[in-house]
Amino acid sequence: MYLVSTYPLYTFINSLFPKYHKIIMDFKKKIQNFYDFSTFTYFFSSLTAAWYQRVRDAL
Repeated sequence: MYLVSTYPLYTFINSLFPKYHKIIMDFKKKIQNFYDFSTFTYFFSSLTAAWYQRVRDAL
């Protein structure tokens, strides 16, 4: 889902800057390797939950 949504963006950037194609592809590979979307979603949801709990305790 995440990769599908960002794919048109990559192709658009590649069409604008053909000489940056290799850099963009390396960056895309790094994102896929190190920042798996499920891990990011889990981290974000836990962060939001912690923030919500702190706000609720303050009130």
